[in-house]
Amino acid sequence: MAIFSAMLERPGKSWYGLELAKQAEIGSATIYAALSRLEQAGLLEAAWENVDPAGVGRPRRRLYRLSGEGARVGQKFVAEYEPRPITRQSRPGWVPGSEGRIA
Repeated sequence: MAIFSAMLERPGKSWYGLELAKQAEIGSATIYAALSRLEQAGLLEAAWENVDPAGVGRPRRRLYRLSGEGARVGQKFVAEYEPRPITRQSRPGWVPGSEGRIA
């Protein structure tokens, strides 16, 4: 949800992973697994940026942008998303009587 929301703010933009993680407010380890799955599903297009790493002083970045299908799916997903409030009962691993401890 957060990835689609961030990318749909600027649908024609090519994003690199850490930039998108920051914008979507999700962890860097999480973003790459999600981007890989979205790319495999055809919802993202990805390519390595065309720069000389020595010239820019950093490694090349993998850039991601929404495919046409990704934009359609993302818009529908964001429009239909209804966040659930987080309660003790909805947290994974919560056990009644555990006084806030996760089992």
